[in-house]
Amino acid sequence: MKKKTKFFLLLGLIASVAMSSGCSFPGFTSMDSMMHPPKATGTKAEIQEVIEENAGDNYVLDYPKSGNNRSAITMYDLDGDEIEEAVVFLTVKPDTTDATTHMYVIDETEDEKWKIVSDFTNKNNDIDCLEFSDLNGDGLTDIIVGWNTYTVNQNNLYCYMNGKKEMKEINTGETYTSLVTGNFIDNSKSEIMTMSLTATDIPANGKLVTIDSDNSVSSMSVDMDADVGKFVSCSLGMLSTKEVGVFVDGITSSNDYNTQVLFYNQKTKRLENPIYKKANRGRLSTQRSTTTTCEDIDNDGIMEIPVVKKLPVLENLGNSNVSYETSWCNYDNNGNSAKTKSTVIINDNYGYSINIPNEWINNYTAYFNSDSSVLTFRQVVTDRKTKKQSLGKNMVTYISTLTKDWTNVGSKQGYTKIGDVGQYSYGYKIDKNIPYKFTKENATNIFVPKEDSESIAISPTEASNLK
Repeated sequence: MKKKTKFFLLLGLIASVAMSSGCSFPGFTSMDSMMHPPKATGTKAEIQEVIEENAGDNYVLDYPKSGNNRSAITMYDLDGDEIEEAVVFLTVKPDTTDATTHMYVIDETEDEKWKIVSDFTNKNNDIDCLEFSDLNGDGLTDIIVGWNTYTVNQNNLYCYMNGKKEMKEINTGETYTSLVTGNFIDNSKSEIMTMSLTATDIPANGKLVTIDSDNSVSSMSVDMDADVGKFVSCSLGMLSTKEVGVFVDGITSSNDYNTQVLFYNQKTKRLENPIYKKANRGRLSTQRSTTTTCEDIDNDGIMEIPVVKKLPVLENLGNSNVSYETSWCNYDNNGNSAKTKSTVIINDNYGYSINIPNEWINNYTAYFNSDSSVLTFRQVVTDRKTKKQSLGKNMVTYISTLTKDWTNVGSKQGYTKIGDVGQYSYGYKIDKNIPYKFTKENATNIFVPKEDSESIAISPTEASNLK
């Protein structure tokens, strides 16, 4: 992977603070048109000088709104010569009818001087994203830019192909809401996976955009869930040890989350979205009321999808709320189904999860009391004839307290302490009538604290306000 760095951090910090606070500075007419960045030294000073020589005195730097590269000036080795080029976005004469947005590519020449080797213009000064990848397999890194349009959730996809002598601009003619690059078809080059929300005259869809060695553009598409109004996460990940796809978490019109998986099927030679294709009356199997998103939970390189269900409510819970059970699943393309890797109860408010033993599944319920910060597990008994469910014996409870309150709260109530994470302490209490073989070691081993518990720890009083 090529080395990538960003600079002018001070400039970016000043600009972001000023834009958010509405501040103005001496020498500038407004922070939206900050003309003279802080003077840099060395290579940075030389690049800054090139910018000012070509842009003049009246210009403003432009910043990509999303993605990993959000600097107006990004350094990246485009040609593999171990010398990073500068990719710069700026608008000249921003407050006039002659306003023009430029993308400069600035390179160091053989005589160790910096100069603009490519200068592209666009009518829109809003940049959605900037990405780098070899799109045509020639060994050179190409530039991918999404330019915002006047249509909500739609951006124009442009590619800037890096030739040995010059860079060529390609308007792919594609629009998108989010995009991800990866080796979906050919390991020798990258393709672009785009995802689009429903817009005027544009259906919700996913597209796989490819660029051939002659720089010709082609694409294939697949339908996506039109009920999704916002993408929360579009993550590149492995479906298996051989297949790569994009895991798309979105929010529906009912404020539920769901997941779709887009990938290129090497057997059918098509772009597929199998979870959406198998939707039952418009509802995806991954639809859920929780905000959990896809992740590689065990760091094996293969992404897991959260499949969530609400546990049985078999009594008046009072101030308690029944928990949701999350099954982390791998998508099996061969069987065209999902395989459960683990089942958990996630308590985001208090920074931990409980791994559910296999013998408990379908035979338990759990509910959380935010007043006492206690998570309770109860047995569920199902009548074999009537299939009616009823509550069985108490099993185990877990408590969360601020560390300073442990002695007077957790310890006083008979809980065994598991440990401290950040400013929080956790403990458990096993009921003597638990219907399963369950030891102190089991109670500790199935408890998994989050690393960021300190940052999300809240008091019982604060938690009660979340209900």
